[in-house]
Amino acid sequence: MTLAPVMPNRPSAPSPTRVGTRRVARRAAVVLELIATVALAKPGAPAKGGAPAAAPSARTAALEPGSDTGLTAQRQPLLDRRGHMALLVDEPRAASEAVAGLTESQGGKLEEQTQRQVVIRVPVGRVDALIARLHEVGTVRQRSVTTRDIGIERTDLGARLANAARTRARLLALEQRSQSVDDSLLVERRLALVDEEIARLQAAWTALERRGNLATLTVLLLPRAETAPENVPQLRLPFPWLDRLTLSALLDTDPSSRNTNRGASRYIDSNLDLGLQFEGTRLDRLPDEHDRACAVAAAIRLRGVVGTDPIGVALGTDLALGGNGFLYDAALLLGMGLSIGAYSSMGLVAGLGHSGWTGRHVKPGLDIPLELFLIVDAGDAARLMLFAQPRWAFTHSRDQGSPNTPFGDELSVGGAVLVPAMFGNDELDEGGLRIGGAYTELSGTRAYTVTLGVGVGAVDY
Repeated sequence: MTLAPVMPNRPSAPSPTRVGTRRVARRAAVVLELIATVALAKPGAPAKGGAPAAAPSARTAALEPGSDTGLTAQRQPLLDRRGHMALLVDEPRAASEAVAGLTESQGGKLEEQTQRQVVIRVPVGRVDALIARLHEVGTVRQRSVTTRDIGIERTDLGARLANAARTRARLLALEQRSQSVDDSLLVERRLALVDEEIARLQAAWTALERRGNLATLTVLLLPRAETAPENVPQLRLPFPWLDRLTLSALLDTDPSSRNTNRGASRYIDSNLDLGLQFEGTRLDRLPDEHDRACAVAAAIRLRGVVGTDPIGVALGTDLALGGNGFLYDAALLLGMGLSIGAYSSMGLVAGLGHSGWTGRHVKPGLDIPLELFLIVDAGDAARLMLFAQPRWAFTHSRDQGSPNTPFGDELSVGGAVLVPAMFGNDELDEGGLRIGGAYTELSGTRAYTVTLGVGVGAVDY
């Protein structure tokens, strides 16, 4: 019988699985203790297990607020005082230096100093004394002092700072018990975040204490007599009417600000606008996408109001003929007019029209236009005419040809400016260059029109 050799007993090596399990368990314990440290780090919270918290180290104690900023001091009022003064002085520069000298004599310091304004910080107990001395610098035009209690903010900051210091002490104790590099790194990262929070809270604490100890006073220095403005040469424009084309001249509706002719009556009695012009029109989006129709037409267009004191009659007429096929537009309009102050008139008119453009462009047909127009007369500076006109078309191919009009089948909007620089020597009858344009939607297409010609305006009161 053969005997098998007997091997000596040796301790078995731990398996990799068991080693990994121990590391995971130890790492989980550190994480749980970190969570418990943060959760229990509240003002007045006991240490883990009911035992008293360890005494903070010298480094931790340095982060705590001092004895003079403890909870007892935090409950005391802390006042933030801010003042504003306006002084009427003879020489702002000398007054600014005088204010700076008075501030230093009261133990304060300058925050900002210019020729017209001085911002100073002065101990709270000396604010009233400094304000009384500032009466010597100039005449007080305005004075206000506001006081706000910021003690609650200091109490909140003190509690948060003490809480952060206790959290840091616990993290330091946990770091000493760490048994691996990974655990130490985890605690150090958390410790860095707590240190950053402590630094931010300490900066806020310092700023709050500074606001409570030093009051802010802003002193505005107003000169008694402003220096005369420099003699700057006035810009002369090449056309005299440009000097009078200002926003105030266009928007002023006060008759008393005009000359005697304009101020004799409150309302415009009649206001007519006539244009003799050439119109260039381009038609887009025809059935053939490459087809673009352009034409030039000669036109006469008249708009006006009569007997408006303030309500009267409004009228209008259109007549245009052009080439590239045969383009024409004719309409006769009548309605109600209204005068708005001494500068503008408005009319709402309706009537009958007939228009078309041969050559497969726009089918000729009868239509009913409804137009709202506005005429603004700024005297010899400029005249402005604006209009909006929806139309109902009787031609089937022109039905519902505009996607943007709320009613009707076609839509035209536009306007023109009359620059009275050619003839007319008074404000009632004036003529000059007329420039304008219009946008039209009809038959599912769009038309763009540019106008250039001569205009005439007539106003009566």
